[in-house]
Amino acid sequence: MSREPQAPVPLTAAAGPVVALGGDVRADSPLWARVVGLAGGPGARFAVLTAASGRPVRLASWTCEVLRRAGARTEHIAVGRAIEGQVVEEAIEDPEWIERVLGCDAVFFTGGSQAKFIDTLRPQGRTSGLLQAALTVHRRGGLLVGTSAGAALLSRIMFRDAPDLRGALQGRLRQGQEVDHGLDLLPASCFVDQHFFTRGRVARMVPLMLVHGFPWGVGVEEDSGAVFHPDGVETIGNRGLLVVDLRQALADRSEGAWGVQGALVHLLQAGDRFRWGTASLVATVPEQALPATQGTGWGKVDDILGHSVFPRALVDLCRQPWRGLTAVVPPDHEEPEEHDPDLSFEMTLTRTTQSRWWPRDQGWYGGSVGSVRLDIRARRMP
Repeated sequence: MSREPQAPVPLTAAAGPVVALGGDVRADSPLWARVVGLAGGPGARFAVLTAASGRPVRLASWTCEVLRRAGARTEHIAVGRAIEGQVVEEAIEDPEWIERVLGCDAVFFTGGSQAKFIDTLRPQGRTSGLLQAALTVHRRGGLLVGTSAGAALLSRIMFRDAPDLRGALQGRLRQGQEVDHGLDLLPASCFVDQHFFTRGRVARMVPLMLVHGFPWGVGVEEDSGAVFHPDGVETIGNRGLLVVDLRQALADRSEGAWGVQGALVHLLQAGDRFRWGTASLVATVPEQALPATQGTGWGKVDDILGHSVFPRALVDLCRQPWRGLTAVVPPDHEEPEEHDPDLSFEMTLTRTTQSRWWPRDQGWYGGSVGSVRLDIRARRMP
C-alpha cells in the first residue's frame, strides 16, 4: 500500500539565498568558494546534514573537508537512520543538535536518498525540531544549499523515487511513491531537478511540471549549481543547467501519456543568468547569428536521453542549417508489467524566431542556447 503523506504546513518566505547543486561536484571545483562566499565568506559556519545518506560519516568527512578548504567552518549534524545506535525520533528533537544548527550561518543538505531525508526530518508531514532549526537559519538570512538528493528537496513538490523516465512520461507520478512534498523553499512557480543531463531527466521533469502546475523548471547538471535570486537564476560550476518554460505550453495527452506542445527550453553555462520577468537568458559571451535554414531540413538524434545528449543536441541545432531535430524514445519491451510495450515518445526541438546562440570555444557543451521549442508526443509502435 502506498504511503499518503500529509501536506506540510506552508513555510513563510525565506530571507537567505538558495543554491541547488546537481550532484557529483568535484573537490577542486571553484563552485565551493562561491558557496562559502554566499554564506558570508571565510569563517562562515556550515551545518552539514547527512540524513539522506547511507554512509553519513564518510560523506560528512568529505563534504566538511572541501568546505574547509574553501574557508568555511563546519559542524556535522550526525542525525539519521544510518547512524549506528541512534534513536532517530529522539535525535531530531534533541536540543543539543538543534542548538548546533542554530549556531551556524548556512545549512548544507548532502546527497543520498531524498526519501530518507524527508522521512527522517519530516515524519508523517510533521516538521521536526531539527528541520525547523535549519529553516530558521535560512529565514534569518542564512544560506541553504542542497546537492543531489539535497537539491531535490527544495521545491514544493519533489521526486521521491522516480528513476524510470518512460514511466514518468506514461503518467506514473503517484503521491508518496514517485513524488512527495518538498521543503517549498523556491518560488512556488519553480521546480528543480538534479543529475539532469547525465540521466536524461527532462523526460521526467516535463510530466511533473504539467501535473503539478509549475510554469518554470530548472534542471541542474552534475558538477554545476543554480543560485536562485529574487529576479532569476544564475549558473555556477563547470557544466550548466536547463530552464524549461511551460507558461504558454499545452499538455498533450495522446495515448493517455504526458506529452507537451510548445514548451521552451534554455541552456545556460557557467556565469549565465536567466531572468524570470523578461524570460531572457543573459550570457557571459558574445551572441552569434544562427545559420540560415536550408529548406525544411531536419536533423535526427539518437538516444536523446543518453549522457549529455540533450544539451549537445541544442547546440548542434544552432550550428547546423536545420529547422529542427527529431528523436524517438523507443518502447521498453523488457519490463512489460511496468510499461506499455508499444508506446514510444517523439521529442522534437525546433528553432523559433526568438532562438539565440552564444557559442563557446571552451565549455562542456559548446555554447548557451535560448528559446528553442520542445514538443513531446506519445506514439504507438506495434
